[in-house]
Amino acid sequence: MLGSVLRPYLPARRDRIYLPLVVLACVLFLLYLQPNRPSYGYPLSRAIVHQEGATSDGLITSASLAQLALPRFDKLLKSRILDYDSSLALESIRCPHTHLQSNRDQLANEGEHVWPTMTVRQLQDARDKVIERVKERFGWSVREDAGKSASELDEMLGTSGRGLVFTAGNKDTTSRLLTSLRILRKRHGCTLPVEIFAYPSEMQALRDVKTSIDELGGVTWREAQSVRADGAWKSFGIKGDAIARSSFSEVLYLDSDNVPLVDPTFLFDSPTYQKHGIVLWPDFNRDSAANPVWRLLSHPCSPEAAWQAESGQLLVDKRARGGLNLVALEVARAMMEEEAFWFRLSGGDKDTFRFAFFLLSLPYSMAPLYPSALGGPRLGRPYRGHTFCGHTMLQHGLDGSREWDLLRKQGKVADDFVPDRLGEARDFVPPPPLFVHANVLKHTGYALKRGATFKTVKRPRDARLAPHAAAARASWFGSLRHAAAPALESIRQAGLPTQGICVDVWDAAAVDGAGEKVEDAPAGAYEAGEVEVSAWEDEWGGLARGFEEMYYDEGGVAGAW
Repeated sequence: MLGSVLRPYLPARRDRIYLPLVVLACVLFLLYLQPNRPSYGYPLSRAIVHQEGATSDGLITSASLAQLALPRFDKLLKSRILDYDSSLALESIRCPHTHLQSNRDQLANEGEHVWPTMTVRQLQDARDKVIERVKERFGWSVREDAGKSASELDEMLGTSGRGLVFTAGNKDTTSRLLTSLRILRKRHGCTLPVEIFAYPSEMQALRDVKTSIDELGGVTWREAQSVRADGAWKSFGIKGDAIARSSFSEVLYLDSDNVPLVDPTFLFDSPTYQKHGIVLWPDFNRDSAANPVWRLLSHPCSPEAAWQAESGQLLVDKRARGGLNLVALEVARAMMEEEAFWFRLSGGDKDTFRFAFFLLSLPYSMAPLYPSALGGPRLGRPYRGHTFCGHTMLQHGLDGSREWDLLRKQGKVADDFVPDRLGEARDFVPPPPLFVHANVLKHTGYALKRGATFKTVKRPRDARLAPHAAAARASWFGSLRHAAAPALESIRQAGLPTQGICVDVWDAAAVDGAGEKVEDAPAGAYEAGEVEVSAWEDEWGGLARGFEEMYYDEGGVAGAW
């Protein structure tokens, strides 16, 4: 009966061999359209079942952690590493345009001269060395049941709850840290305990600055164990050491030149953070399809996964997912200890955290907005059409509606302030700016003074790292198919070699802008297009009002290296 009803709709018998393929294609298409599809995909061959929630209420033992971590190591070690040409051909299909948003210096140096020469054997050795070092750190090298004792593992996981972690350095670096801590304690009322990691020689040399920090209260100094690399201009490895070895089980790490706009304690209760127990913040650039990290870690490139991370702030729960987040931190730490290799892929410590989660096939949460560039109008003559000099990476929050409500209750913004929503994504509220990461001010600020430092913000009008889920699904149908282009696809960023270093962002596709290849564009060309230029203190309901005065009043400086 059923066969007679369906017969008119079935293909001829000779064509039915193709029916299973058609059905399979339909199933895959429907799976793709599912609204809860993860933002950061992982190869199905390496997918490992894990709990959705990040919280770990049960007891974590060396054996339980080994059962979670070692199968992930084994799967990666058994995966095939492609040669350079094969990988580039494949990843260029998955990430066809990411090179346009990649770091230009990295592409011109490593991308052209180093990445093509990395052999399969070199990549295998680098991967094996990191995994073996992490196994040694947990005591799993001989056998998995011979790991750390309960007390040793508990210390690694952290026993002191939530806290802020910083790293010190020379006097200039630690003076910037003092400014950030003064603002957190005196202006924002932040009471989170603080740990500062430094080398013994640094602690002895800091003296008065260290005394001023100690007077703020709730600060513990910890001795760094990382080894300074010979000839390195900066001790990048100390950051991985500090985060992994902190006594806090939940860490908000901040660079010394990073000043929060408000007390950031509420981030620990963020739904975005609690989903995976790890939040990374995006950098301006993406990784290109040519980066060997995709072949090394058997992780497919995608426009979302290609966003580089910026580690001026990092939020992590080491006990989350049965302790796997701690394992990821130790992987990142091991990568930093081999910086001669890994920093060729990441351009410093920052992306080793992201690579570590790739290595373990663990999803992570990424803050949802592209960073804004904060600075001021260029002094003197424009440089190739650029009339803006950015020196600060302005990073945003995680959960817009929740965070704006908190800021209104705290009196940080006007009661009647309502943030703009983005186009058709009416249920997406852009989070507020939270971190003033003045990472270039020490290079740029020699001509800057109070009243002329934090003046202008440049940011994309739609700063979402990926299109809104509903818009992305709708874009497959009808007229929206061409209208819903991937967010930020035409946004470019570069450091400009003038007045020290200046950071600028622009819309390369703007009709009246500079275009992709125009070098001597007229003044103001890089301000055209889908990039907003606005006065810093007039934005976000007054959240930033008075920041510059506060910064300088609490000892902030411009230009000190």
